[in-house]
Amino acid sequence: MSRVAAELGTGTMSLSRYVAAKDELVALMVDAAYGRRLRSPRCLTKDWRTGLSRWAWGMRASLQRHPWVLQVPISGLPIRPNEVAWFEEGLSSLAGTSLREVEKASVILLINGYARNSASIDADIEAAVLASGKTPGAWMATCASTLGRLADPRRFPAIATFIAAGVFERADPPEAEFTFGLDRILDGVGDLIRDRS
Repeated sequence: MSRVAAELGTGTMSLSRYVAAKDELVALMVDAAYGRRLRSPRCLTKDWRTGLSRWAWGMRASLQRHPWVLQVPISGLPIRPNEVAWFEEGLSSLAGTSLREVEKASVILLINGYARNSASIDADIEAAVLASGKTPGAWMATCASTLGRLADPRRFPAIATFIAAGVFERADPPEAEFTFGLDRILDGVGDLIRDRS
């Protein structure tokens, strides 16, 4: 708190009038990092899949802009202004569906978890590449080479087949991986919506 007060050019006691403790300050920082996600009229859609897809990509982009947010534990329901706006938009995307309200919340939690996990993996890989001092391609080639040497085909036949197929030589970019997983999740949500209809 004293460091933040010094950065702002004020006293710690002055800052304490606005936030009681570090945890509250961090929670407000996380809310600010998510940013506003209020829909403009041109973003409105009656298609739940388009709405949830846009929501997931927006969530992932926010987390990629501020990867430190991924290190802050989730401490409860969304109660801060931007968190509430994001939650509202996610639920609104499902408004015209046959899902029960509790199912809508579960869908939002599932997609949020997927976006957080994807952003976390991307941040971890980026940090590993940076720490290696190599280019992303050289880093991947080193990892693939190491795995290839360790994966005895008799002991790890599935991995050996995977490597022999050249997957590492034409690895999909993170955006393609995110699209693949999100589409599979939304396919499942679509099946549930049809079951409820």
